[in-house]
Amino acid sequence: MTQVESQIFSRMSVPRFRRCRAFRVIGRTALLILLTAPVSVDRLVAAEEVSEVPGTGETVSHEAPSAWVRAIGGSNREWAVDVAADAVGRSVVLGHFHGITHPGDGLPDLESAGDSDVFVSRWSEAGDALWAHRFGGLGQDEGKAVVIGPTGNIYVTGFFSRTLELANGLTLTSRGSADVFVLALDPAGGLLWAESFGGPAGDVGYGLDVAADGGLYVTGYFQKTMELPGPAPDLTSLGATDGFLVRLSAGGEVTDAWSFGGPGSDEGHAVATGADGEAVICASFQQKIAFQGHGFESAGGNDVAIWRLSTDGKVQQGYTFGGPGADTCEDLAIDAQGTLYAAGSFFGHAELGALSTPGAGGSDAYALAIDRQKGPQWVRALGGAGSDFGFGIEPVGARLAVTGFSQLPREAAGFSGQANGFVVELDGQGEIVDRHTFEGEPAIQALGLALGGDPTSGGGDLFVAGMFRGAADLESAGQTRRLEGVGKFDVFLARLSRR
Repeated sequence: MTQVESQIFSRMSVPRFRRCRAFRVIGRTALLILLTAPVSVDRLVAAEEVSEVPGTGETVSHEAPSAWVRAIGGSNREWAVDVAADAVGRSVVLGHFHGITHPGDGLPDLESAGDSDVFVSRWSEAGDALWAHRFGGLGQDEGKAVVIGPTGNIYVTGFFSRTLELANGLTLTSRGSADVFVLALDPAGGLLWAESFGGPAGDVGYGLDVAADGGLYVTGYFQKTMELPGPAPDLTSLGATDGFLVRLSAGGEVTDAWSFGGPGSDEGHAVATGADGEAVICASFQQKIAFQGHGFESAGGNDVAIWRLSTDGKVQQGYTFGGPGADTCEDLAIDAQGTLYAAGSFFGHAELGALSTPGAGGSDAYALAIDRQKGPQWVRALGGAGSDFGFGIEPVGARLAVTGFSQLPREAAGFSGQANGFVVELDGQGEIVDRHTFEGEPAIQALGLALGGDPTSGGGDLFVAGMFRGAADLESAGQTRRLEGVGKFDVFLARLSRR
């Protein structure tokens, strides 16, 4: 971890790998980890079909694309932090890298200009690299979340220090140690617009989603003050850091902004939007937090706050989840009925309203469901004797998919790895009905999840990604494939078979 990253992210005791994010068109997030050679998986996951690519006018005929694994990388470090997928099954991967990396077969290498640079790459439904772009400057620059809009445009948020060099000669300049950036690309990767906001300290964009009207919601956190362009008022923090929620038009104009927080370190982590225009956000907070007068007190080190907002940005409902330890929310999703789902991790035990769930180890991953009218429905702990972390969540037909990773000592793991990734599928009551596993030698972390392809055919296809070091085995639907890393950290992207 670099000095700048340590200054920005050292406050929280949970791992800071994500944006997740968030990918949301049909799906949510999938993470990608970089290796050198593509590894194909033979199991077929889709029937022959002809589809129109949103926003391009292209018609694509694809004959039953196979499940596959792709990797890219160089001799240094690459991280993928979020992925979005569309109805055709094309995906967009977001992350950051150091030094020189090879973003995919047939594409030129990318070289960072400074400490770390942002990369965005697009992949076909068959797993072919279509294009890749680098954004950055001399400082530390990282993407945190990506989403595909209804017209096929791609939206990205994250943070940058010093300057962020973009296409067409456009450069953003930070006001302090780090500022938030938001940018839009067309389906071919062309830059449409870019905006930044921040203040004299470190500010980070952590999650975003596209609303039903084509506008954007962006959440994250800031220190001291945040200067905003347009008519929205500047924001001032109440404590060490406060969370923010900013609404932008489809053209990138900031139209509204809100802050939430208290005397401690508080951060917005994820935002999701529903078909009726509502938005849901989740935050991690210490001590106390309030948003538009709807406040909570922490039961321990860090707790989770969740608020549901109307189309005009007014808080309609609020919930808190947590216990005596460090608890966090990393991803959100809303299904067609308006039920919201969250994933993250908790320590010891945690409560959601009248529901209580005990942990099994140092920390446990979780998934929870909150009905719009009936309130909290269930909480499912996902963990064992070690430390387990949840990072992505996505409704898949009548099921719910959750991704994350587990850390165990070698002697207790039952395998040779120190960290292992997972994707579990839950039924409507939160019970596990299927699982996909990723065993690392020494480590693999599944950090994000996306849904892509035709959602009417068994719920669509799952895309999962993350980072690994050394080697890894991916098992799904009876198929196992081996990955071999080439650098300090590499990135994988897998299209999974579902049973």
